[in-house]
Amino acid sequence: MPILMLVLYGYAITLDMKGINTSIIDESRTTESRSLLERLSGVDTFRTTARDLPIGAIEDLFKSRTARCALVIPSN
Repeated sequence: MPILMLVLYGYAITLDMKGINTSIIDESRTTESRSLLERLSGVDTFRTTARDLPIGAIEDLFKSRTARCALVIPSN
């Protein structure tokens, strides 16, 4: 039985983080911030679910589980 559990957990449990629903708020809107967001969109770790919302909307996105994390790029 322990060997069976070891095999099952070995395939079922993974520490790879992929497809994390992410909200992005870019208040800076500079070429650097756009470049950063472009690079982030090319990885499998993050999936953008909301973009350019007011900063007060983050809490609602978390409560509704629309976003699991938020990236806020401040204006200064």
